[in-house]
Amino acid sequence: MNYNNNCTNVVFLWINQKNGKIMVNARANPNITLSSNKIGTTGKIQNKSKTSSTYKENWIYEVKKSYEQDMNIKRKSRSMSDEFYLDFVTDTFSTIVIYFTNEQEGFDFRNQLVDALLLLDLTYNKKKDITSQINPTNNVPRTFNQLTTIINSISYNLNDLSNFFEKVFNTYSEYGVYSEPCENTSITNNEITREMLEKAKIKTTTKRFCKYCGVEVSTTGICSGFNCDYSGEKVEVIIMELAK
Repeated sequence: MNYNNNCTNVVFLWINQKNGKIMVNARANPNITLSSNKIGTTGKIQNKSKTSSTYKENWIYEVKKSYEQDMNIKRKSRSMSDEFYLDFVTDTFSTIVIYFTNEQEGFDFRNQLVDALLLLDLTYNKKKDITSQINPTNNVPRTFNQLTTIINSISYNLNDLSNFFEKVFNTYSEYGVYSEPCENTSITNNEITREMLEKAKIKTTTKRFCKYCGVEVSTTGICSGFNCDYSGEKVEVIIMELAK
């Protein structure tokens, strides 16, 4: 998946398709710094040079991969509850990424959502409010009108929470904020396992062989086996993945 690595903040949602509980995480763009952190302003955005040794080109993917690596290995997590690890063994999660234009607002969104979900026992998050460790600001937290509407609608959708959350967050959009659905996440289908599969593919090559004589066949499907009864004809092929 191609992520918008130019955003300022990003929020990830992992929604349990069985019970509707959500894991929420927020991160700031490590390639952006602010010239000031004055109250009531997001400061002047300054971008790191792509030639900088600290520039992270695919930072959103790396962040998501890091979170999902933690999901695969049960440890004393500062953010995930023990219940999350238990559910992750058997359940599938719908995953959504939400992009933010302005600094801090991804954290405001995350905190507003988690605070509401904690009251309803609908989140795996252990920590309440968090702030950006990269570009902390003293700005007054933004209140998201659409998110407020979603939170107020939860009680009317308790019988189908996972579909409700997936529907409203897959298409979330208001000023400076928009979302995109990601691949489903589970213990057998996550950024770690997908990367392992891609690496395995690189080490193999696909070859086609004539069903009748076993000679390798080109993409035309025509056998060139000298002793094959079907030499010079298009034949049925056997496709095999072989090590390079």
